Amino acid sequence: MNTPDSHRHHYIPESFQANFCNPDGKLYRFDKKTGKVERKAFSPKQLFFEWDRNTVMMGDIPASLPETIYQKNETLTAARLNALATEPTATGLLTQDRMLGALGFVATQWVRSPQRDRHFAVKAFDRLKFALSDDPSILEDPARILGILDGIQLERSFLSTEQFLKYFESGKAFEQPAYSHVGQMDIPFLVLGDHPVIYRNTPKRNEDVFRNFVFPLSSQRLYWSIPENTDWTGSTKTHAVAYNILAIEQASRYVAAWNRDVLNGFVEIWKKSREQAVLSEYRELLFSFPPGVILEDHLTTQSNSK
Repeated sequence: MNTPDSHRHHYIPESFQANFCNPDGKLYRFDKKTGKVERKAFSPKQLFFEWDRNTVMMGDIPASLPETIYQKNETLTAARLNALATEPTATGLLTQDRMLGALGFVATQWVRSPQRDRHFAVKAFDRLKFALSDDPSILEDPARILGILDGIQLERSFLSTEQFLKYFESGKAFEQPAYSHVGQMDIPFLVLGDHPVIYRNTPKRNEDVFRNFVFPLSSQRLYWSIPENTDWTGSTKTHAVAYNILAIEQASRYVAAWNRDVLNGFVEIWKKSREQAVLSEYRELLFSFPPGVILEDHLTTQSNSK
């Protein structure tokens, strides 16, 4: 039997992690399962992955087709995200191409995040129940059962591209104003969790995935996509604190940062901030904007062309 094309399947791309690393190219990790920040530092290769997470059976041959699809998406977005993370925060930073890259990253993370595993497991179980109601003999054929479950994995990998294209082809991208902003922090203390995109409200429809969210571009930059009528108040440092607490709370298991003391400090704040009322206050702070910044309408060009 042939081996899959790859075994180490990252759900946070290594190229994305690189902008959060310390000068040694390493990150420290907090494990929510143990409640501890680990003492050793890890390279991006060692973080945010699962062995054979996206391996499926093609007949009797294991293959990592879903992983290949995710990697193609990464190839399309990596350079754009890196530019947003590293180039000067001037007027020319938020180009249409880069902002579409950010939306592509968000779409992929919404699909591939470990936080979404339960959602797709339920879909697989429902698909299996339907198949069994039609043909109970499936229970006697493990290969057919596995094929049904793996089919969901394949559909999952295609979904991020599919929903992204449908969103823009349908014209729904232009029905509401949406604005992008990149915020630069004075010091590098943003963390990276295994579910890094934080929404104002949990998406219920495909188009909701692309609006009203925040995610970190690096240890010093946050990216917002927000509606025009948001009431902007607060400070950049406040945003960073709010983001970190919510990112730790939202993570399925792992959170990383370039500095162990920084990560430890935010973990301790998070442990004292887990009441729903407190977390709601942090979310309000995260989506309140500092006064005096220039927002760039990331759909202006396309809207004018329609």
